[in-house]
Amino acid sequence: MSYIVDFDDVHKSFGTNLVLNGLNFHVQQGEILALLGHNGAGKTTILRIILGLLEINSGHVKVFGSNPISKREWNRKQIGVLSEDTGLYESLTVLDNLYFFADLYQCSTVEYKKRIVDLLSMFQLYDKKDKRIKEFSSGMKKKVALIRTLFHNPKLVLMDEPVNTLDPINIQLLHDEMNSMREKYGTTFIISTHNLDEVVKISDSIVIIKNGRSVREQSIHLDGSLNMLETQFSLLNLSEGDNNKVKEILDGFHLGWNLKEEKLSVKNANDYMISELVLALSKNHIRICEIRKDQFNLESLYVQIEEENIDYEFDN
Repeated sequence: MSYIVDFDDVHKSFGTNLVLNGLNFHVQQGEILALLGHNGAGKTTILRIILGLLEINSGHVKVFGSNPISKREWNRKQIGVLSEDTGLYESLTVLDNLYFFADLYQCSTVEYKKRIVDLLSMFQLYDKKDKRIKEFSSGMKKKVALIRTLFHNPKLVLMDEPVNTLDPINIQLLHDEMNSMREKYGTTFIISTHNLDEVVKISDSIVIIKNGRSVREQSIHLDGSLNMLETQFSLLNLSEGDNNKVKEILDGFHLGWNLKEEKLSVKNANDYMISELVLALSKNHIRICEIRKDQFNLESLYVQIEEENIDYEFDN
């Protein structure tokens, strides 16, 4: 299978400082992948390697199937980049900034003018298009930077902390636009963030980086259902015989589960499995007074891995 981005046993050092130590991960077309890791884990270095701004010491990196160093100029037109520093020209107006980058990307101004207007309108900036960037708040500057990142319909978008300084309405607008772009154009997104709520809401998969290595690569979605899911059942008036019945039923479903007193937790069950389990319990006269589907606690996983002192093998 060919990937939009593919890192294979990548090592990168700055002098004696080893930043990436055998990093492995890959990204498919149309995927939204989140890179997670503490400060200094190597996330920014990864983004710079993808852009062809850094050479690696060993291993293999491919972006659009080629070495990003050799295709740097071509890749620049195909990639949208949002860094924490917005990179806007403060003395220029919103439109002057966007048209400048259109020239830099060698875009046809006529071709992308409607796209720019649409995005300005979506982020409620159209009436401010002739104002200078230096007059804007940090949140408004972030919105202009997002438009600059997306307006040329790039094949790959790299975003570092994309929702910082954005209000909930504009975060949702960004999510909607990301989903629209991948549906219409097959756009691939790589997000570097510490915002775990953001990760769960928008990402398809995560890669957790520790000590320059991928210590966990995990799909968030599977067949339209959350793969990292726990469903909790509150059962009523269980006798010892009822406990045994519940255990027998669960053994037939081949799911991870835990039964403690009258609280039953079932892992990674989709809606169909849950409905079948409810039916089986009811047929055996097991009373259910509450069912709650909780999203997997990504924060707990992240903290647990950060606190581990052992090295993890790369998990496919």
